[in-house]
Amino acid sequence: MGSLVLPAICEFVPFSCYDSALDCIRAQTEDCSVTEVSITKNLTLLERNYKEEPGVQHVGFYIEGARYFCEENGLPYTGKVRIDQIVTKMLEVDTKSTPAILDIVLPILADYKLDEIEFPT
Repeated sequence: MGSLVLPAICEFVPFSCYDSALDCIRAQTEDCSVTEVSITKNLTLLERNYKEEPGVQHVGFYIEGARYFCEENGLPYTGKVRIDQIVTKMLEVDTKSTPAILDIVLPILADYKLDEIEFPT
């Protein structure tokens, strides 16, 4: 009896999106098991549980309360929005997030070209 080989249904593609049910921006660069590490009330980093490559620890992030944060801080909260504008404002509002944003979030956005999401109108 021959072996059955099934083709991959789809390949993971790094993404960023807005989840309206949770008011959360999600960005993820790898399809892997992760641990969520809360940095501030608005920022959570995704750490890879099993490190395949030395140095690649963070594979994404969540911005929780994203639309509310934008509305409260004078940023656009409908239509297409750049995530780097949101995290830059986060730097001004809460300095505790500064290392995570500068060393992890902004490089992920730039390296994977994930900087734009769309809020519902």
